[in-house]
Amino acid sequence: MGVVFQQPTLDLDLTVVQNLRYFAAMQGKTRRAAESRIELELDRLALEEFRHQNVRQLSGDIDAVSRWRALCCTNPPCCCWTNRPLDWTFPHASALLIALAFGIDIPLAGFVTVVPALILSGLTLGAFGLLLSSSIRQLENFAGMMNFVIVPMFFMSSALYPLRKIQESSVTLYQVCSANPFTHAVELIRFALYSRVNIEALVFTAFALVLFQGLALYGYSPAKGIMRRKAGPGD
Repeated sequence: MGVVFQQPTLDLDLTVVQNLRYFAAMQGKTRRAAESRIELELDRLALEEFRHQNVRQLSGDIDAVSRWRALCCTNPPCCCWTNRPLDWTFPHASALLIALAFGIDIPLAGFVTVVPALILSGLTLGAFGLLLSSSIRQLENFAGMMNFVIVPMFFMSSALYPLRKIQESSVTLYQVCSANPFTHAVELIRFALYSRVNIEALVFTAFALVLFQGLALYGYSPAKGIMRRKAGPGD
């Protein structure tokens, strides 16, 4: 398991591969094992072209190198956790205070019963993210996934409008929203906040978790997954 904290821990004056070698050495890996692992991960993620580039000159998310570091320093790479700083928590807390100010009554017990719903929903959406990443070879393609997959999933769900209101305006849109896993995750959390269980949302979310995780594991399988098929039989 690789654990990467949000605060930058990279040496910005070293190249990508030098950072990876440094942290592999800190993990006690031999030079041969570190080089083998670094080559594997850079090739698997199609980031070979960045290996000798200075981290300070990288465009986009520099913290991505930290995630490569976690993958390269973990043997075998089963999981990589990243944390979010507390400033991401304050907007959500502010939204809760605003809801209370407008008289929205949330039972205190709901803060306990919502925890399992949050865990299940988080695992499901995380598995969906793994599934998407298993089919992406270029780092730049993640922007397309965000614009054409993640954002539409959010807006075509019940996160902003109740399903009954969507059904009144468009039956087709209602059917699309009903088939959206994000909708059922939202409904599961919404009911759990009031200490209630939405059986349909629970079953759909659990099924989506098993499906997405299974496809993601298949996609990342070196022997038979998507990454193997993309590489081609001769590679």
